[in-house]
Amino acid sequence: MQKQHFRPFPQRTFGGYKNNTIMEDKKITASESLKVIELMIRDSRISYRKRDAFPFLLWSCLIIAASLLSYVTIETGYGEYAEWPWIILMIGGGILTFIYIGFKNRSDGKNMNFAQKCASTLWLSFFISMFLLYLMAYYIRPFNFPALIYMITGLCTFTSGSIYRFKPFYAGGIVFWSASLAFALFNLGHWGLLLNIPVMFFGYMIPGIMLIRKAKNYV
Repeated sequence: MQKQHFRPFPQRTFGGYKNNTIMEDKKITASESLKVIELMIRDSRISYRKRDAFPFLLWSCLIIAASLLSYVTIETGYGEYAEWPWIILMIGGGILTFIYIGFKNRSDGKNMNFAQKCASTLWLSFFISMFLLYLMAYYIRPFNFPALIYMITGLCTFTSGSIYRFKPFYAGGIVFWSASLAFALFNLGHWGLLLNIPVMFFGYMIPGIMLIRKAKNYV
């Protein structure tokens, strides 16, 4: 009778291949070892894709447009309509973003690696937080909305720099934190609308364009 080895722990699988315990006497083949290593490399690999820059370019353009339109309405004596550009563009941007997220998750599916899953979850939580902040800003006044939104945006952008190993995101995070500090310390009034333009340009738009260029050269 063939002697059976005692296995105190259940077997686990990694990428479809059994990861045997120390007391397991079975040995995997060289080809199986290579496939396991390839799966580990793929899971830790950073991939740069052009469509990852879409949310950064979209929201930088929307916020710059909303800021300019609101500023113009205030300066021309129609201040009571200053919120409408924000309402219309933010709702439209939110719809486009969720369509994008749904398309991205459906197309990527199980091919998303760990870094991509982290980034996707981070920015999904960001948009949920922004929605809650919009509600609070509308119903709770006075409310220093720009300082809070730029603080959270800086956190997510800076963290994305670590996930993607992409230095422009670090710089973008610092830009947003600086803007948050400016809105918190100074009463900018409607001049803060003009401050949104360079903040979004250097915090979102420039890193987004650089990400597209990075994707073109990425192999």
